[in-house]
Amino acid sequence: MLDVGRLRVLLAISEHGGLPAAARALGTPAGDAAAQLSGLERRLGLTLAAGARLTPAGRPPAAPPGRLIARVDDVFDAAAGPLA
Repeated sequence: MLDVGRLRVLLAISEHGGLPAAARALGTPAGDAAAQLSGLERRLGLTLAAGARLTPAGRPPAAPPGRLIARVDDVFDAAAGPLA
């Protein structure tokens, strides 16, 4: 199973233009974000980023997680909504 945190890192790299900026946006140390990315790359068997930027292989996988993460956030927001 893919870890949503790893997908968040991939999406943040896509949105913020590189790993250091993605780590800052996520509020996590760059080393932790890099470890998350490495784990995702191992899981998929692809090199998703080189240096701090997405590779061509990393660009298409970044789009679906964006939609998925937005949906996961919606579910958590709904669950945390006002109690009746």
